[in-house]
Amino acid sequence: RRLWESLAAGEIQTLIGNRRSLRFHRTQCPLGQQTAATNRIVFSSRWEAFWNGFAPCKRCLDAAYRPLPAD
Repeated sequence: RRLWESLAAGEIQTLIGNRRSLRFHRTQCPLGQQTAATNRIVFSSRWEAFWNGFAPCKRCLDAAYRPLPAD
């Protein structure tokens, strides 16, 4: 639920996508920084990354992507 709420909010941020793995990373993520120039694609929002078929990197997920705690 939080993921879709953050997408609807239209947060602007630069994300690094990896064409080979179809994952996107925050600019601070070490894995994103290691992405080869030939595989790198830049997105201006999470929505754009999702729309193009990319999934978030499991290593650099922020609180908006983490699952809600169990009751």
